[in-house]
Amino acid sequence: MLERLHDININSEFGNVTLEIPGDSSFTADLHTRFGHVQTDFDELNGNSGKNEFTEYGQVGTGGPKIHVDSRNGQIHLLKKG
Repeated sequence: MLERLHDININSEFGNVTLEIPGDSSFTADLHTRFGHVQTDFDELNGNSGKNEFTEYGQVGTGGPKIHVDSRNGQIHLLKKG
């Protein structure tokens, strides 16, 4: 589980964002990038893509803290730790 039960909000203009989350965590995610890609190890998330835009969103486990990442010109990686 996530030790901290606070929401996570990350905004990036130019740069990649990588988050490593324990695989048994519960959370809600909203990951969005323009001019980049989103990669996640969490199969529970749903993806959408459009012209130069990529999104992954959804609930993992029973939900919990919200993870929101908005990037422009960068990759987003949401990886399982451990």
